[in-house]
Parts: sequence; C-alpha cells; structure tokens
Amino acid sequence: MKQDGSFMDKPTDFLSEKYKNYVITPVTSGGTNELYMISRNDETRLVKIAGINSEDIVNEYNALQLLSEAKETPKVYELFHIGQRAAIEMEFIRGRSMLDLILEQNDRQNIYFYFEKLGRALSNLHSQYLSNANAVRKGNVIRKIAVPDTEDLLEVDYVPRELFDEAVSMLKNIKLNDCDLILTHGDFGYHNTIIAEDGTAILIDWEFAELNHPLNDIANIYFWTHLHSKEDAKERCRHFIGAYAENAPVRDEDLLMPFCVYKVLLIMKRTLNLPDHVKNEWVRRLRWVMSEQF
Repeated sequence: MKQDGSFMDKPTDFLSEKYKNYVITPVTSGGTNELYMISRNDETRLVKIAGINSEDIVNEYNALQLLSEAKETPKVYELFHIGQRAAIEMEFIRGRSMLDLILEQNDRQNIYFYFEKLGRALSNLHSQYLSNANAVRKGNVIRKIAVPDTEDLLEVDYVPRELFDEAVSMLKNIKLNDCDLILTHGDFGYHNTIIAEDGTAILIDWEFAELNHPLNDIANIYFWTHLHSKEDAKERCRHFIGAYAENAPVRDEDLLMPFCVYKVLLIMKRTLNLPDHVKNEWVRRLRWVMSEQF
C-alpha cells in the first residue's frame, strides 16, 4: 500500500484504503493516541494509531503478542505504519470501564468486589508470565526495567533539589536481579481495565509495559487508591492484595513505598511540557506519597 506524508495528517484516508469493506468510526477517548473502530457484518476490531511516540505502540504490540494466550488481555492482530506512525489492529472489547463501575457504586462491598477482581486478573497475568520470562529477556522485545535509573529521572528538574535527592535515595533501596523481573503492565489500574460482557476483567493500554518487579503494577493501585479514596483506601487495597495473593506471591513488600515514589517520578517525567500549576500539583503529590503510610 502506498504511503506518504499526507497519511500522517489524515489517517482515515489510509484506513479507508486498507479496510475498504469496513465501516470506520473514530473513538473519542484515546489520550495521546487515535482510536478507530473498524466494523464489517458482526465483526468489530480496534485500530490504535500513535499520536506522539510510535515506540510505545510497538511496545504494546510486543507485550500483547507475548500475552496472546491470556484471557485478561485483548487479542492483537497486526502491527503496521501510517507514514512514520505505528498502528496496531486489535480485538475490540465490548464492556464497561472498571473505573466507571466503581464510581457508580454506593455499597462499599460492591467496590471491594471490583478490587478483588482486579487483584485476581493481575495475579493471573503475573503468574502466567513467569514461565516465559527467560525467553522474553532473550528476545529483547520489551522495555527493560527503568528502576533505579536515576540519571534518566534528572530530567524532572522542576522538583526542589532536596526533595528530589530524598526521593532518589528511596529508589536506591530497589536492588533487583533478573530473577525478580516479570512482564508488568506499567500503567496498571482500574482506569485501564474493562469489564467485558462476560464479566472478565480485561487489561488494556500496554504502551508502558516493561520487565520489572511485580510491585511496579501493585504500587500503582496503592498510590492512586490512597490519593483518591482516603476514607477506605486501606480496605480497598486489602481486598486487592488478598485476591492477588491467591495466585501469585507478594514479594518484597518493604519495597512498596519506593515503587510508589518511582511511579510518581515517572509521571512527573511526562509532565515537563505541562503548565506550572500541573507541575506544582505533582510536587505536592510527591511530598505526600513519601510521607504516606501504605
């Protein structure tokens, strides 16, 4: 198929040519990426096109390929390029965002049910991946661990130096060997989970997948839950981690706090070009997470 620069501005032209017999419908929510449903008869798939970083989309494709047998991830069918932008064709999951379902609940027991469901889904993926770890490392198709690459985090230059140094000192407590590493989602949480029509929890948006410690995913739940649900955060996390432990061991719990700090610093690295009020809020959150009792 012919490709030129015009396709970068109008990916719909490319998609119309590639999927001639399909109905192509833009999907509104996609963050920095563009999403399109492609439908024909009773078949619907999703096309995701890189908005800024094609490496992230390629990384997601590689991760989903490795997890092709998992029931908790969408099936991925093809990686292709539109000009310089990477794109993937994948399964379209019919269902609802777990975040929306949680926000609708008035009964805390229903909320805890979803946190348990989230814990089981993550532990299934973590435990399933362990058997493939050596092959994946050898293949070198997934980003390697970033912790504790403090030189990389020096780009976050708007953090007061004393606070940054204290945060980095916490990261230095994370000392990992290859045997500690598994495939992690990288941005795990209820915001990236769909409850499919059959009730299965499906984890989406694997752009930030990396070989890392299981706490790389677990810490994300603890951070966001304690940030937004202070009144019962500990109970929500207790249900989550209890369900997780049914299928996978919870290792190195003393590193939970350093990994929470790591997750915040990674987000801050992505805010370098955002307004000052956003940066100031993340400095506040960094101070908070370093003093929070998880």
